Amino acid sequence: MCQLEQDWCGRLLQKKLTFGPGTPLLSTTGSDWDYCGKEDLVEDMRASVQKLHDKKGCGPDKQDHPLFIAFAGPGQGKSRLLTEFPRLVAECLKDLKNRRFSDEPLAFLLTCENGLGPGDWGTQELNAQRFVACRMLWQLRGANQQAFDDAGAPTNFAKFRAGCDADLVPEDVFELVVPPDNRSLATVVIGLDGMQNLPGFPLRGEKTGKNEPFYQVMQEVCRLVIQNTPPFVVACVTATQSVSQVLADSPQAREYLKLPRVTAVTRQQVAAIPDHPLKDLLTMDMGGHGRALECLEESLKGMPCASASALVGAVMQRLREKYPGAVSFDGASVKDLIDVLRACLSGKVLSSGQTLGSLNPEQMELIRIERLDSSAQEYRIGIPYIWLQLTLSQQRLTSDLKPWALMDYTYFERLEAQTWQAWEQFNAEFRVLRSYSFEDGQAVKIGLLHRGAIIRPDGFAHQEVVNRHLTLAKAKNKLSSKSSCCGHPKPFSTSSDTNPAKGLKKFECRVTLAGAEVVVSMADKDMLVVNAAAASAADAFLMLGEQTAGNEQNISECLQCKMGSSGVNVTEERRKSCDKNDILVLLLNRAESPPQSQNRLVFVSANQFEEYFGLYAGRALRAGEDYRVQ
Repeated sequence: MCQLEQDWCGRLLQKKLTFGPGTPLLSTTGSDWDYCGKEDLVEDMRASVQKLHDKKGCGPDKQDHPLFIAFAGPGQGKSRLLTEFPRLVAECLKDLKNRRFSDEPLAFLLTCENGLGPGDWGTQELNAQRFVACRMLWQLRGANQQAFDDAGAPTNFAKFRAGCDADLVPEDVFELVVPPDNRSLATVVIGLDGMQNLPGFPLRGEKTGKNEPFYQVMQEVCRLVIQNTPPFVVACVTATQSVSQVLADSPQAREYLKLPRVTAVTRQQVAAIPDHPLKDLLTMDMGGHGRALECLEESLKGMPCASASALVGAVMQRLREKYPGAVSFDGASVKDLIDVLRACLSGKVLSSGQTLGSLNPEQMELIRIERLDSSAQEYRIGIPYIWLQLTLSQQRLTSDLKPWALMDYTYFERLEAQTWQAWEQFNAEFRVLRSYSFEDGQAVKIGLLHRGAIIRPDGFAHQEVVNRHLTLAKAKNKLSSKSSCCGHPKPFSTSSDTNPAKGLKKFECRVTLAGAEVVVSMADKDMLVVNAAAASAADAFLMLGEQTAGNEQNISECLQCKMGSSGVNVTEERRKSCDKNDILVLLLNRAESPPQSQNRLVFVSANQFEEYFGLYAGRALRAGEDYRVQ
């Protein structure tokens, strides 16, 4: 190797370079979508950025210098977050009190992917400082091509890394782009993407892991944030799994950022998803998962006139290619998969590392982890409907998991879906499904049984009832829903409902079940009955056992499914549907504020769809469409 080639790094470090961005972290279909969730992220970051600002130069206390962290499964927005991170920091800085540093940060967005992954640590990377500095220097190539060429810097990254000085450190790069007279005012953002590719990541929870490159690079990023000398550094790191274990016994303060879901797919405020009759349903079924929505946009552009089922098939094929492990459940039983669905629908709180059967939700692709505490030790899971479709596509699982599909795409392509009964039927089927999210006979708080709803009065959410696994049936006649006479005939609003039908006992009624007419007893508390049309009672109802002071009393849960724009008289709905202690569940297909009623009310409007219906929110939106006004 000639002397010119050997000394290129030294020559380059003698120059004054212009700062410039590197190769974008993302080049996918959605990389230019308008960014969702910016306001919430800025609000979440504001206090930590203020603390970093105020404590800069005040000593090395790690609790005073938080490190931002984002982690999730593939395709959920880590790289996009890191791309936006400099702008988020800038927004925080603009509002700081007594700001000392620039609100126009220089952003070094580094990656352990896309051809810049770690090489052999002992012979190619050498140490964590050089690992970071080498990639910082490489980023400056685009804005300083002539200077790099004049110095003789290689254009191949592997050769470039090999030629970087062994003692190269990030401060060397700072000096190239930040003049000495501006350094005390400068703000630098450092983002490091894809840290799961660093050696030692699998050992992040072990003591021996602290000697591995993953932990060393983490420490180097923290060093740059903590050091007293300028510039002012704000940093964020990402990985595809939880990094909380590696920091669990560290004094380093950290701020876990919640990755926003993609709630609107637009480019410069113009819709990016092509039109389709079931566009809104298909979009919501992607669950805000960025990569899944990219697959939907690509599929719709390629087959704009296809049925929803065909489009979903195309989306699933693209997702299988991108995430072959998304539905690879080697060793998992159907029960394990159902337990994952139950945990999602019930809002079950899981601990970091906890498994559901043989499955660890934190390691499952397409599933969203929603952390509940700052230490990231407790979480809930969110599942997009497309994950369920991918799972159902495995034939061996179809019969056991099919009930969880809850109105598939073929249903919404039929005429019966375009009636008011679809809203009623959906809510009844969903309530049955939610009963299976808990154990049969389990005491469950109202707030969990109807998680996501507005519940009145205050404190009623903590009232326990006995959950029973429900079966859905259709009433043969108009029936009373009140707990004192549940299931008794009530053909007119003025009719007495004191007595059961002729030949039946108290609480017994005739229903259609699996195509056959049968007699069931509501007192068994395992039936949800959809009432006959125009009944002067609840649209659907069941009986529950309410537990109070060790005693159990029978009450009714009365579902009223409302469509259209007319007002709802809660007092009247209770009068015709409920006894004093019964629960009125009011389900509206439109966005509306809850009524003032404080009398055992569970209220759901379109404002609560995502929280209440979860992965079925798209189905709620579609089933609740009011075709009468079209």
